[in-house]
Amino acid sequence: MQSLYIELKTDGEFALLRYRLPDKKLEFETKSLKLAEIADLYGFADRDFETRIPDLGSIGKRLFQWLDGEGRWLSRVTETARGLLVLAIDADTQLAGLPWETMQDGKGFLVTRCIVPVRVIGGFNPANSQPEVSQSRLQTLFMATDPENVEPKLDFEGEESRILAATQDLAIELRVEESGCLSELTSLWRRFPDDYFHVFHLSGHASIRDNQPYFITESLTGDRVDATVDDFDRVFQLRYPRLMFLSGCRTGQSSDGGAVPSLAASLVERGATAVLGWARPVSDVGATQAATELYRSPKLWV
Repeated sequence: MQSLYIELKTDGEFALLRYRLPDKKLEFETKSLKLAEIADLYGFADRDFETRIPDLGSIGKRLFQWLDGEGRWLSRVTETARGLLVLAIDADTQLAGLPWETMQDGKGFLVTRCIVPVRVIGGFNPANSQPEVSQSRLQTLFMATDPENVEPKLDFEGEESRILAATQDLAIELRVEESGCLSELTSLWRRFPDDYFHVFHLSGHASIRDNQPYFITESLTGDRVDATVDDFDRVFQLRYPRLMFLSGCRTGQSSDGGAVPSLAASLVERGATAVLGWARPVSDVGATQAATELYRSPKLWV
């Protein structure tokens, strides 16, 4: 796996772009980009998804071309990429909320070629960019939450079975936490040594209330419990897995104009290495398809 570090810091009417190419250990190159060229994309998710489905292809092209500039430095990188390439984007203010995942060059969406844009929080540390898998199998812990009186009901058993069927020929061991309760998850998590689980996959409903993101979990009796970042922090106590997959609506969405980080970003700030979430509502079928593709992508785990 290679990493391309991209830093974007706003300065008046411009964004200062610094980037370090994968084959450069310490050297940074810098450019200045006009913010006015993409300013209309700020807040597009809240604005456009309420009334229509935006043209993500066009948005992705604009973002790519804006970064690429006349020198086409990013095009040269993507055209020659081999294997998994992570675009580690460290952006401030409203730039952090732009849909970098949609970027595409002349060959289509980058993610379809294992060129994966990710948001970096707290600076880029090359030493932590490619953690080693300590075991021959990918150890995954799956937990679904289904409290009483929460609608719509989700097909968790179907999701689990489809993931198992899609990955039966891969080196993945899927363990299931059956209760949907964070106190039970805490007990299970502490029974295993550090670094045992590579992935924690949490599936259920999530939302934001009064600028506070939360995931809907269960009590021991099946009642609804809205879990915040503080609750998850108490579960893992700095023993976070390699990847947390929060398969719930709006788990990757910030609020209050970007001033309040998403649940995913908050977990990274608390010490999680990487968190995958959804910026907007997601269907049951879409979430299952995304999970299947994730686990069936061996380049992400080697």
